[in-house]
Amino acid sequence: MRGNEQAGPRPRLVHLWSWALLGLLLLGNAGAGLALERVELAPELIAQAGADSIPVPAPVPAPAPRDTAPAPRDTAAAPPQVTTPPIVTTPAVSPSRTGITTFILVRHAERDTFFAGTDQPLSQNGKLRAQELARVLKDVPIDAVYTTKWTRTKQTAQGIMAARRDTAVVLEGSDFKAQAQMLKTKHVGQTVLIVGHSDSVPQIIQNMIGSPISQLGHLEYDALWVVSIGTDGKGTATKLRYGSATGK
Repeated sequence: MRGNEQAGPRPRLVHLWSWALLGLLLLGNAGAGLALERVELAPELIAQAGADSIPVPAPVPAPAPRDTAPAPRDTAAAPPQVTTPPIVTTPAVSPSRTGITTFILVRHAERDTFFAGTDQPLSQNGKLRAQELARVLKDVPIDAVYTTKWTRTKQTAQGIMAARRDTAVVLEGSDFKAQAQMLKTKHVGQTVLIVGHSDSVPQIIQNMIGSPISQLGHLEYDALWVVSIGTDGKGTATKLRYGSATGK
């Protein structure tokens, strides 16, 4: 009996170990099969998913490289256009015949009251005044000189006439309005010297400018008028003094 009891359980223990070993083998084979299945099925799943459920977009062509460099500019400057101005011809006009007309008017210088005749010449003081008048007007471009027929007026203008190498024009008569009009018309744009008398000089000036001026005193020899006539024919008169002062 004791031998049977010892011999009975051994096959059962072996049987249990056999089953355990078989389970381990089956478990190992199952794990290996699962692993092999994953390895074998992974490419097929990926291919199937790509064909059936994942849309594959069409390949987008790469954009052409953009030319960011600015277009070359023509830096060469265009040649300047040369325009020839039209030739304008104007009639030849002397500068002395345009612009303002100037008249310089003086009374003759002091006369020699001791002279017995009617045509009294200048006194010594008168000759000095005539020299002073020539000095004052030395740089004035005088175009014409007018005097009367009396010697004292010609002697007063003598120094100026010598510098111009010319002779004076004599104003005749006592129609001062006509004389003023003639002078203004004939000498447009020029400078003219007029040597007259105490009664003629103020009258000529008044007719030139169209307004009255003060009269000369009996002993007033140092007065000098400058009359300016514009292009519109209107004039102004300015009274100045030259040489030594005299009475009225």
